[in-house]
Amino acid sequence: MNVIIDTHILLWWLNGDERLKESARDVIANGSNNIFVSAASLWEIALKSSLGKLKIPHHI
Repeated sequence: MNVIIDTHILLWWLNGDERLKESARDVIANGSNNIFVSAASLWEIALKSSLGKLKIPHHI
């Protein structure tokens, strides 16, 4: 299955955030699925980080 995830889902997945439903975790973790992230999400993360509105954990 091809799945595109948005910025919030990406950040929640990377941080192990409990707001991400177990069913979504299962889809992302399933090695048979192709997970895609928009370049716009990476731009949004960089922008928010540079403005001090988002702290990126060091483990990412």
